[in-house]
Amino acid sequence: MPFPIKVRPNSICRLFILTLLSTGLFPAQEIMAVRQPAEVVSVRPATFRSLKPDIWNNINPGDRVTEGSFIKTDPYGRLSLLLPNQMLLKVGGNTLFAYGEEADTGASLLRLRKGKLWMRSEKMPRGFRVHTPTATTAIRGTEWFMEVAEDGTTSVGVLDGSVVVENPLGKVILEPRELALVLPGKPPQKMVYLTPTDAVNWTLRYRGIWSESGLARSTGTLSSGIRAAIEAYHRNNYKKAFEIVRSLEKSQGNKAEWAAIVGFLKMVSGDHRGAREAFGRARSLAPDWALPVSHLALMDLVENQTAQALKRAREAVKIEPKSPTAHVVLAYALKGRLKMEEAYRASQEALQLDPGFTEGILVAARLALELERYKETRTLLESIKKESSAEAISETLLGYLSLREGKNFEALSHFERAITLDREWAEPMLGSGISLFRLGREKEGQNSVIKATLMEPQVSLYQAYLAKSYFELKRFPEAKQSIERAKRLDPKDPTPYLYEAIFRFDQHEPIRALAAIEKAFRLNGNRAVFRSRYLLDQDQAVLMANIAQIYSRVGFHRKSVQQAYDALLFDPTNEGAHRRLYFALLFDPSYYDQGAASEKLLTKLLVPTTRSAVIFDEDQLSPYTHMFDRSGADKTIVSNRFQQRDNDTRAIVQSGTADFAGKTKGPFAYHVQGFLDQDKFQSSLAPGPLKSATDTETLVGSSFFKWRPRPGLDLFLEANRNKSDTFSDSLYFFNLRPFTLSDNEQNSDVTNLDAGLHGAFGAGNHLFTHFSYYRLSADMNTDTTIYQPNMKTVLDGETDDEQIIFHTAYWKKWQDHFFQVGGRHFEGDLVNSSLFSSGLFRNSFKEKHKSEFDSIYLYHQWTANPAVVLIGGVAADYHRFKDEKGRGLSGWDLNPSFGFQWKLTSLWSLRAAYIRTTQGDRSERLQPSLIARFPLLRVNQVDLFTPEQLLNLERDTIAFGLDRTSLSEKHFWGIELAHDVANAYQRDPARIGGRLKTDNNTLSLFLFLESCWTDRFSSNITYRFARTDLPGEYDENRIGTQLYYFLPAGLRLNLNIEYIDINPEKNEPLVAEAGSWKFQPRLSYQFFRNRITISLNGLYEARDMSHDHKETKRFQLLFSWKF
Repeated sequence: MPFPIKVRPNSICRLFILTLLSTGLFPAQEIMAVRQPAEVVSVRPATFRSLKPDIWNNINPGDRVTEGSFIKTDPYGRLSLLLPNQMLLKVGGNTLFAYGEEADTGASLLRLRKGKLWMRSEKMPRGFRVHTPTATTAIRGTEWFMEVAEDGTTSVGVLDGSVVVENPLGKVILEPRELALVLPGKPPQKMVYLTPTDAVNWTLRYRGIWSESGLARSTGTLSSGIRAAIEAYHRNNYKKAFEIVRSLEKSQGNKAEWAAIVGFLKMVSGDHRGAREAFGRARSLAPDWALPVSHLALMDLVENQTAQALKRAREAVKIEPKSPTAHVVLAYALKGRLKMEEAYRASQEALQLDPGFTEGILVAARLALELERYKETRTLLESIKKESSAEAISETLLGYLSLREGKNFEALSHFERAITLDREWAEPMLGSGISLFRLGREKEGQNSVIKATLMEPQVSLYQAYLAKSYFELKRFPEAKQSIERAKRLDPKDPTPYLYEAIFRFDQHEPIRALAAIEKAFRLNGNRAVFRSRYLLDQDQAVLMANIAQIYSRVGFHRKSVQQAYDALLFDPTNEGAHRRLYFALLFDPSYYDQGAASEKLLTKLLVPTTRSAVIFDEDQLSPYTHMFDRSGADKTIVSNRFQQRDNDTRAIVQSGTADFAGKTKGPFAYHVQGFLDQDKFQSSLAPGPLKSATDTETLVGSSFFKWRPRPGLDLFLEANRNKSDTFSDSLYFFNLRPFTLSDNEQNSDVTNLDAGLHGAFGAGNHLFTHFSYYRLSADMNTDTTIYQPNMKTVLDGETDDEQIIFHTAYWKKWQDHFFQVGGRHFEGDLVNSSLFSSGLFRNSFKEKHKSEFDSIYLYHQWTANPAVVLIGGVAADYHRFKDEKGRGLSGWDLNPSFGFQWKLTSLWSLRAAYIRTTQGDRSERLQPSLIARFPLLRVNQVDLFTPEQLLNLERDTIAFGLDRTSLSEKHFWGIELAHDVANAYQRDPARIGGRLKTDNNTLSLFLFLESCWTDRFSSNITYRFARTDLPGEYDENRIGTQLYYFLPAGLRLNLNIEYIDINPEKNEPLVAEAGSWKFQPRLSYQFFRNRITISLNGLYEARDMSHDHKETKRFQLLFSWKF
């Protein structure tokens, strides 16, 4: 039924509408003016708009389409309109339509007379209708297309959502991937086949590549014609380009070059089928010419057929090895398959063949940017001439380079220039959105990202960034929807899964987050969890801390070590992997403290300058991840109350922490922390003669600063100060009467300064330098009164411990090889003195010794094939220990180590290593922390050795490991077996030049199983057996389990259960038989957008040792507020 038109009371407008009706251009179901105009995003010449009878005007980018406008395009025209409510309409060639609104409902309305339309909306459109000569469609989907032939035949396809197609004769409802056809005088019919995958390829953006060598192939009229056509294409004048080519058809139509230029123009104008036919004809006419095959590969790549694109690109290079075009397309195809180094080499080959080839320069610059070769990137881009056809791409890459350099204003300027030059390209629009988010202009940034996704909705990466923007604005349902679309668009891109892990972790679904990380890991070729395929802005805000949190939250500690180690095989400078190893080694029951400290040092050297990256305490990390690298500060306060009681003692601990982590507008980040702790202990042996009370107050201040003055150069400075004062009283009774009273006061002051530098230069070259200064000053005073007989004693003592460390290392990553060369110097001076007095008696003692430890090392890691990794190296260590009289031990040790990791199948992995080290000191190193996933520095019994013994402690370890992941990837288990021999020496005071030797042999077995049983429940089980000689011969069995259950809305339960059994050898005097049970429940709740956390922790421990039974009960309340 016809509906009336509704327009503003303007006589000229009424006359215009009546004139159009009288011409019969549109039927009587007229169009009214929409309330909101549409914006012209991009336009190709030969596109016109009419508001007055018989007057058609050119449309320009930025124009507004209003008030009942009529739009037409000729065969070469193209138009993109941004409609109200975030809808993008793309108009093909030979199209005529009117834009308005229904009078009775106010719904948006298009009347399509002929041609092609495609629309993508970010939200489900409401009341949007399209009329054609044969049908009316009611749009309920977010992506659809339509084509109307000259006779009115209408075809409608749905890619996402649903569409109702109807006319007076019938009605059908289309779901995703369905197509309807409406013939004149017939009801709509749903087709039996699905929507063709190439149905909307005319909306894709193709860019042709034609090198000078390709132009030189033709001569005479054909050569000049091809050059003129390509020049017209670069000026966006497609009509002239086609006219030039058609004028040559009669005389040159049988030549491969003519067929190729036809394919070239059809490809860039959106006629992908015609382009493939033309390139296929050119290929058959000239089998020895790479250009047609190269463009077929390029089309495959644009259409997301990356495997086919790579196959064709390699075929093109084989056909014509000296074709710059073939090598450029090969570089793009390799990049699409994540083969970055190979892609870069292909781009360099193209530039060697044709140094001035613009497309070769562009692909080389893009790959250099992604490989973090920033100086080379800028040099390449500056070689591109201004006002060239590639200027928009050059400006876009300069924008992303500026983002890497932290120059956000400069980046935004480059992107805006690129958008002005090419309004049809989405990548600079996306870069503009990222820049605006970084500058704190979230609403503008969101609009730019939405525009990018509307302009090129088939690009998975853009949808992933849209999800990031929604997440940043806490619009979680929209973020989830965009992530799902990104996964559908490119199932092989790991980026959406990486972001999904962050989203799900924030929504208290860590097990699903873990599954998303595992998926990203597999899609990255099992190389690096944290690497995106594209690395547009390097995602620095995501490539670090909270990824590591996910593994520990679900109890997958061993799996996280495997993932981090595998990530480092691919990228040794992966900060997120080093952070994960730091946490894993720190919480390992074997107490690999030195390995953990080494990984923490590397994390400090490698972290980006973001707000969360500079926090190294997992409990202090914000649960919310900023998805864009923005300036600002995160503030946290933590309050803790701890109570413990056992048979003899009672303890109360109260502490508070204030954190301030932030980032400036430049490449500078900082973390400042203050900590105050008050401890009260009371002890009473019941029934027993001793009662004591101890009060301790500790004040800690720490600060960490990270500065990146330019890409490839990082500096950090860390300062810590720890002051502690302890006061204690003890009263000893004898025969129920006081016998002695002791007052003790201890004061300590620790200062620690650390500074480090990391420089990246050239291809895969890294230089590290680290300096550390540590000083401990402590004093104590003990006054003891003895009542029977009445006397008083005084003991005063002082300790001064000073340590200096300097080390440097050079890392080189070259193809499948990784080299580490470095040197380290440690020296320490320790002075202990005491004075004892009682009445007239005086006795003083002073001990002074100096320790030195120097080391040089070389390690080589080789990925022999995707399944086998070999690592080997040697360290030459020199140790020297001297007391105040110059006596002590010194010597050189040569310590080789080697190991391998072999992935037997996709599920099974075998590891083995021989590790020989000299311990030296306990501080961090820049050497590898792991050899085949076994700790290089296995300091798990350091307290049993004196400082002199520790300096020359030699350790030989042989270790084997076997790991398996279940088919469902929800279970990970393994076994490790190790034999460790430790030898240490110290000077024999009874013999001049004599030495005393201490040996320790340890045989250990470790079994583990980590499982995700449901989306809410996970667990791990570990069993450790150790047979050791020091301090006496005994066996230790340790079995433990951790259970994790996650409830909706931020509530989680955790239960740790552990049993330890110690069995000494018969008649062993130094070790007592012991057994203990430990139960640790924990309940945590996060609320107020995860800003507030309340944790209730408990402990019950029962210990039996030498017929003595002891029970410990503990309760802890932790409150954390992040604001």
